[in-house]
Amino acid sequence: MPKLLTIPLQWIRQSLFMLLLLTISITEAQNLQGPTQVSPNSTHDYTFSNGLLANPTWTVVGGTALSTTMVKGTAQYTATVQWGAAGAGSVTFNSFGTPLETLNVTITGSGTGATLLSDRNYVYTLVPRE
Repeated sequence: MPKLLTIPLQWIRQSLFMLLLLTISITEAQNLQGPTQVSPNSTHDYTFSNGLLANPTWTVVGGTALSTTMVKGTAQYTATVQWGAAGAGSVTFNSFGTPLETLNVTITGSGTGATLLSDRNYVYTLVPRE
């Protein structure tokens, strides 16, 4: 009769416990960083760091992504967001169209931020008539 392989119950318990700890530590990571309380018409940077990803995109609700970058040699992606009117907003980082992480943002205040009217500056000198 063939001899059956027996695995001690204590070894199985330890292995399951270690697997559970590893799973919990991986799922709790916060990879999307940036302010969650902003003023209307303000501009802020948001970063995502979690390894090199293919086809990264950003989704912004309540504002506009002005620019997106990835620092070469790192796995850090950055989006510069200009927020709109007061209310709720969010920033989501995606890979291949699949959301990886979302940060909810509250847009509060009167929106006294500067509004860009022109990309040129002019200096006028007024001289009184004699």
